[in-house]
Amino acid sequence: MVVAEKLSIIINQYEKNKLSHAFLLETNNITKCLEDVKSIIKIINKTDEIDVESLIDLGNLPSLVFIEPDGASIKKGQIEEMMNKFSTKPIYSKYNNYVIINAEKMNESSGNSLLKFLEEPEDNIIGFLIVSNKENVLPTIKSRCEIIHVDYDIQEEVDEELLDIANKYDDKIFNSDDVFINKELILSRYTEREDIEKILLILFYKYYNMLLTNLDEKERLEKIIDVIQSKLNLIQYNVNLELLLDSFVIEMRKI
Repeated sequence: MVVAEKLSIIINQYEKNKLSHAFLLETNNITKCLEDVKSIIKIINKTDEIDVESLIDLGNLPSLVFIEPDGASIKKGQIEEMMNKFSTKPIYSKYNNYVIINAEKMNESSGNSLLKFLEEPEDNIIGFLIVSNKENVLPTIKSRCEIIHVDYDIQEEVDEELLDIANKYDDKIFNSDDVFINKELILSRYTEREDIEKILLILFYKYYNMLLTNLDEKERLEKIIDVIQSKLNLIQYNVNLELLLDSFVIEMRKI
């Protein structure tokens, strides 16, 4: 399995039996980072007795928990549920693993609950916190994690047609009331989940770069980025693409 070069340090630690108990992964692409984390979890939990890789792909590995925002934030109950589940040692894998997606969206209660978990780490529990901006994470949590920054470059994956469609799509979302833009502009041309994900990624990078240079519109740009990121998180699941894009347009036009 191939993972981003910066993340290969985790595999090297595993091979030397020196894994950190928690990693804070700051990235410009939550979706791609999550896929790399899944690959890492497959590697560090591989055994001769159990087909861990298949269990992970099917979402049936009991010792693997994914946590993502429930609405606007990650709630205390989500963290406590994970902690209770990991009160016993794993049966089918070497480690209990948890992945917190958009971990910067933990509220104060959930952050403090996780902190208690991090303060007394157990050898058989490895955590991955994936964030877009580590500065939005509690300093006490950051201090107890190994921080890795990993950027992904999608430019080589994007052809001119997709780039042109993404820009037209963006313009029609904000500068027209057209209710059929998804069917006419996107779904009439692209039916593959991968292509639609690339269009959303183009928009993500567009607004992410704008955020870096246009602090006057920081609040609005952050809301746009959050909406795009939420759809990128969903697209990896078997969701209806038309419904996903319809909700995307509605949420973007409310900003």
